Amino acid sequence: MPEPTLKSVTQIAYCKIFPAIGIARVGNSPDDYFIGPESPDLPPNPTGGFKDAAGRVKRQAARFRVYGFDGQDKVVQEMDASVSGLLLQWTVQLANKKASWYEFAGVKQGLKNDTKGDPNFLRNRSVTDRSKLEIRPAARTICGLGRTGVEYRFEDGRFFDIPVPLGELRTDEAGRLLVLGGFGASAKTANGKDITNYANNDFWYDDTSDGPVTLKVTVDGRDIVVRGGAWVLVAPPKFAPNHINLISLYDVMQEAAGVQFPTELSFQRDIYPLFSRVADYQWVNAMALRGHGPRRAGNFRDP
Repeated sequence: MPEPTLKSVTQIAYCKIFPAIGIARVGNSPDDYFIGPESPDLPPNPTGGFKDAAGRVKRQAARFRVYGFDGQDKVVQEMDASVSGLLLQWTVQLANKKASWYEFAGVKQGLKNDTKGDPNFLRNRSVTDRSKLEIRPAARTICGLGRTGVEYRFEDGRFFDIPVPLGELRTDEAGRLLVLGGFGASAKTANGKDITNYANNDFWYDDTSDGPVTLKVTVDGRDIVVRGGAWVLVAPPKFAPNHINLISLYDVMQEAAGVQFPTELSFQRDIYPLFSRVADYQWVNAMALRGHGPRRAGNFRDP
């Protein structure tokens, strides 16, 4: 997140939303939630733990902020309640359209790596009205400090005739956006069969989602340009929150963007993080413990 310098709000030329991609997570606690990680390598540590008093999983909220930049692309300040005359109007569109899309590659034996464009690999191929497969509530807009309420909930989406709430919007005391996802619901229609794979099960739905985050910024009646936008992903809970996947989402995005490898590698920056993640797998996988645990040949944390 940018470090602001002390300048006047009149020097702001444009604004940008941070983070560019926010991660929310579903949970079945009806009221309790926590704000997800906002800095690299700092896992969440919610007050009272990850579950409420009844043992239900708290939802993880994705929090979005907006920063003002000057004409030289330097950060001026965060645009929050401390800025006099500021009006932030956040708009979010959430949707879950997996059931109308193509199957995940690798689930079925012999499935091609790239199935997109081949109608033989569409999910729910027998359904001609594809709109019935898409949970698409209307966009919601929120503005102000500490806002919450039924008008900010994504409750009008349906899977066939089944209502599927996808979450809600809130703002914190500074006017920053909070996006909370669904409650971990997953079920089938009357035509659905028992689940046989982790994906590609026809006539099944869940309440994960994703979608764009946009913003209108006004200061004393003056509109300020917002460059770019942001995206929110509503994912399942992360039951091992201190652990990072061997290949992180950031790694995947760098590869997809064509980021070039550095000409000179750093052990601490480029190699050790991979070794460290492999060693962490010992806490969640018995085979990894046998190979990478204490006093094992593959213990990459052994000096």
